[in-house]
Amino acid sequence: MLVDLKITLVKLCQGNKATRMQELKDALESKDFENGLYNRLFACMLSPNLTAYVTDTQCHIMDFIVKNRDVFKIPPGLLDDVELRAQLGKVVTKLLTNICCAIKTALTTSIVKRTSVADVTRSLARSGSGMEVDSTHWNRISLLRRLLRIFLIGVSDYKTASIKDLFSPYLVPSLKQDLRDKVTRELNIDVEQLERELFDADFDNAPRTDVNPSQVPTGTQVNGSHASSAGRDQNDPDMTYGPLTDQSGVQQDDLDTNGEDNESNVSGSANGVVLLDNPLDSGFGLVEGMPMRYNSTIKFWNFVDHSLLMMRKMAIESSPIVTEQEKELQKLFIEIFQADLAEFPGSKKVSKLISKTNPRWQTTIQSGLIW
Repeated sequence: MLVDLKITLVKLCQGNKATRMQELKDALESKDFENGLYNRLFACMLSPNLTAYVTDTQCHIMDFIVKNRDVFKIPPGLLDDVELRAQLGKVVTKLLTNICCAIKTALTTSIVKRTSVADVTRSLARSGSGMEVDSTHWNRISLLRRLLRIFLIGVSDYKTASIKDLFSPYLVPSLKQDLRDKVTRELNIDVEQLERELFDADFDNAPRTDVNPSQVPTGTQVNGSHASSAGRDQNDPDMTYGPLTDQSGVQQDDLDTNGEDNESNVSGSANGVVLLDNPLDSGFGLVEGMPMRYNSTIKFWNFVDHSLLMMRKMAIESSPIVTEQEKELQKLFIEIFQADLAEFPGSKKVSKLISKTNPRWQTTIQSGLIW
């Protein structure tokens, strides 16, 4: 009798567990859950303090989700199961890919339409997550827009934006010699002369921004570092994410890996940022004998990650004092933002568009998602 009762209880527990697992799986696969997760992940990718966009980003975001389940509205018990956690990791990877594609598309369109950084940032935030934006977001979006212009010129991708849309004298300080030569050939202009004419005035004609250095990203880690390799999502050649692992440390099978060389030398200029280590080569295969880093396999977001790494190294080399390094990094962001504002001024004063308060979940993401 007791044995029969025990067997019945065991079967009941197993049935309840199976039912609960099915409920969690259904929740994970539901559109409502995916839409909510998409909004939170969009806020992650728009964070002005984000260290990288593809290099180990998925792993760090998954760790952050585990520590902040309420922020991402993860159903209780979902992360306790290895299979469900792995499935969640795949969903996160897919959504991050979609988000990065959406950001890149919006930035490309903003270049053609000459949209101000405040307008494009606000549009991205409202369409993706409903988050609030301020000047720190503008600094980051200005950087991304500049890097996208450089990248599209480097790979000769003029399908949406022509080289005339992409190039301007304000971009010259961030161009290596190979890209300067490319622009000179394709536009039949004297790039060096344009740079002299523009910067001899020391930005006297640049619009006032009403933004001071204290408003640029202060949470960005100057001494952050990345792993030297990244994984590539086979479903999207424009994205490369670090290897996905579940909580047991097992690498998932849907990604393979490719290497990216560590860089050591950093170059800079008084009027802007030289974003890669070799002053003659930008990594687009334009210099004879130099390898092509950025092609159909390793594309825009890898270029962004590497550029952020070089900016941090530049800041570190500027001073042995951490606070001075932070100031130097802030200065680089401010210079890029001011140049962007001079090119894409818009019709509104940026000081009127600064958000005063952020939702609590957004503050948690921006202050906590740092590595």
